[in-house]
Amino acid sequence: MADNRRIINIYKQGQGAWARFVLAAVVMAMVLWMLSAIYASFNSERVLLGKDETALKVSVDKKGKMSKELKIEDIANLPENVLALTIEIDGKVESKSLIDVKDKIVTGKRVLLAGNVTNPKVITAKRIAILKDNPPSEKIAVMEMAEWGGRGEAKNLTVEEIEKRFDDGYKLVLNADVQVNTWWYSSVFTVPGIDVPLSWGSLVVAIVFLACAAGTYKLLNKPRFADFLIESESELKRVDWPTKPEVVASTKVVVVVVILMMLILFVLDLVNATLIKDGLFKIFLPNT
Repeated sequence: MADNRRIINIYKQGQGAWARFVLAAVVMAMVLWMLSAIYASFNSERVLLGKDETALKVSVDKKGKMSKELKIEDIANLPENVLALTIEIDGKVESKSLIDVKDKIVTGKRVLLAGNVTNPKVITAKRIAILKDNPPSEKIAVMEMAEWGGRGEAKNLTVEEIEKRFDDGYKLVLNADVQVNTWWYSSVFTVPGIDVPLSWGSLVVAIVFLACAAGTYKLLNKPRFADFLIESESELKRVDWPTKPEVVASTKVVVVVVILMMLILFVLDLVNATLIKDGLFKIFLPNT
């Protein structure tokens, strides 16, 4: 009968201990491995803001040649911060400013788009609000200009610094994707004393692991299942295990038999290959 004064009651404590321990260890090891794989399968970061968008896309025909012919309206519809295009004229690929591209089109030249035209993500008040609501863990790579078309300077800034420069009238575009932690890796709280952040993912894994441990404990203490393990261990103790000399002798026999079988199969394979190559091939296919 279970002792109700104990916090943890174990059915028939001390009986079948090894069978219970081994089974519990195997089950929990498998659970831990599966939870680790699940935890690692989630992406640690997601893109909050991409660094650019495609304004014009290259088209290629079936022969692999550029087929997107630029028109004046294509140039007119481009964002103001696009300053140059990669084009192909008379089979020559080069980078030209928008003014030069317009001149080529006006003079009747056939101008083909040779590279995707990307529209850099311009920092706006709306995007600053998005950054403030989802602050990234690292500084944001931006290109800072006093005016569009001016000389840019690459900088790594915090959200607060970006907001201040934006209010001061600077033109800012993203130099790299802005990434933030996914909810799975987002910190719930920091463990006091050791300053280790605990993420939602690790919290879920810990809860599932503890639930599996409780389920395993309950299963191992079910009378029917526990009695089966106890009887299995008692049967194993009655097994007449071979002695060390017997194990060594049996192992030697197995190794020798395996080596002999390998040699026999190798010789048979070599003989068959020789007969087929030098015998049958020369008879039926003399010219091969």
